[in-house]
Amino acid sequence: MRRAMAARLKADGYTLASFISRESRVDAECIGEGTIVLPGCVIQPFVHLGDGNLFEAGVTICHHTQVGDYNFFAPSVAVAGQVQIGDECFLGNNCTVKNGVQIGDRVLVGAGAYVAHDVDAGKVIVPERSVELERSSKDMKI
Repeated sequence: MRRAMAARLKADGYTLASFISRESRVDAECIGEGTIVLPGCVIQPFVHLGDGNLFEAGVTICHHTQVGDYNFFAPSVAVAGQVQIGDECFLGNNCTVKNGVQIGDRVLVGAGAYVAHDVDAGKVIVPERSVELERSSKDMKI
């Protein structure tokens, strides 16, 4: 929806301003129009950000990462170096992306997930939740 709205506004002759909080550190090489960076973010050198991306508080994007257009980064997302992220992805709270990973378009990464491998377009990555480990009473020390 954000992409469609931006296209409509641009067709009507508007330009899209970007906002970068003073409480963030942004050293990106390229920042697309309509990008929003909220407080506490760190975006390192040699990063390329496409248009219309939204970075919630505390996001870290490390060196030499390429971010496509109209992605959403929830609070405290951590993206290591040399990652490629496609368009229209959603990265949930506290997820982590390992260095060198490629993420296709329209990928949803759930809160707390660890992305350690390339992800094809349209996939959903979620962590296993609330796993209770079985321990026998003889293994427990008092």
